[in-house]
Amino acid sequence: MIVDFAAHASEDRTGLIGAPSKAGVAPHGGPCPQGQRTPRLCLGGSLPPPRWPGVANEPLRCFAEGWSTNLKQFVGRSRQEEQRRSDRPKKKLRDNVYYIFMGQKVHPLGFRLGITQQHRSQWFAKPKQYSLLVVEDHFLRQAILAKFPEAGIVSVGIQRKVDQIRIDICAARPRAIVAFGGQDLDNLRRHLAQSLRAHRDAVLHTAPFSSNTAKPTAQLAIYITKLSNPNVSAGFLSDFLVEQLEKRIPFRRAMKSAVQRAQRAQIKGIKIQVAGRLNGAEIARSEWLRKGQVPLQTLRANVNYSYRTASTIYGLLGIKVWTFHGLADSKSNQKPAANG
Repeated sequence: MIVDFAAHASEDRTGLIGAPSKAGVAPHGGPCPQGQRTPRLCLGGSLPPPRWPGVANEPLRCFAEGWSTNLKQFVGRSRQEEQRRSDRPKKKLRDNVYYIFMGQKVHPLGFRLGITQQHRSQWFAKPKQYSLLVVEDHFLRQAILAKFPEAGIVSVGIQRKVDQIRIDICAARPRAIVAFGGQDLDNLRRHLAQSLRAHRDAVLHTAPFSSNTAKPTAQLAIYITKLSNPNVSAGFLSDFLVEQLEKRIPFRRAMKSAVQRAQRAQIKGIKIQVAGRLNGAEIARSEWLRKGQVPLQTLRANVNYSYRTASTIYGLLGIKVWTFHGLADSKSNQKPAANG
């Protein structure tokens, strides 16, 4: 943008800026030499030199200097404000070493590994095989959960030893997995063995499998444990919420029902959060409900956590459930409930 600063008071000594000057009028009020136009100042550039000799350009120079001084003061204040804001979140721990602290969300179970929680997979592997076995564990868990969605499976533990794989399933309704005589369990073992063999054959040409640790054929051993009190498990309560929301039950009623189940199980605290297009609303939002105490920042707290996704006609709803069972060093503390 170009602004014309040639309209200045001349001989009247008022020093005020008047209307914009016309072509051929000098800053002192007289005609410009040789019919030239008045000089203009660009806000992004420097002051152009006068086009007429011997004419004083004092008002224009004073205005440009004042505008430059104000700009320098504004830039200086902006830099001071920026420096003050940048120094706010920093904390000096050692000499000449600064760390920036920001709020981060930590997984409640991984935060307490070795204190109140244990690893869901327990095995050792070489560095080149570690990532492949992690993907394989995830594949086995998804296959089991997809085959028995009505069993109320809350955790799937995996242990490896050479070419043997032990799978521990903790379910609220184990009868959905084990039929009379254990025929379904044998079918599950064969199904997982075939799926695992196909999975390994698909990645065998890119995966450095060793003949000692991971063979294309593995021996599977499946153990099933019944959950004595399902309402204390966050995984079971999250599955209950998924079932309710997919039946188009209002989310507040479903959350209150889950809280009442937990209270009847006499747990010390529960927190439920549901996010998405709740009740078919146009704008997605997040709602939560808490009863009792749920200390998320206490490492000794026996906190159980689960996350599920409900598929509704309006979209996906994310469900998070936290349950608190007491402190790890208290005598009345229960055994940590398994979670999936």
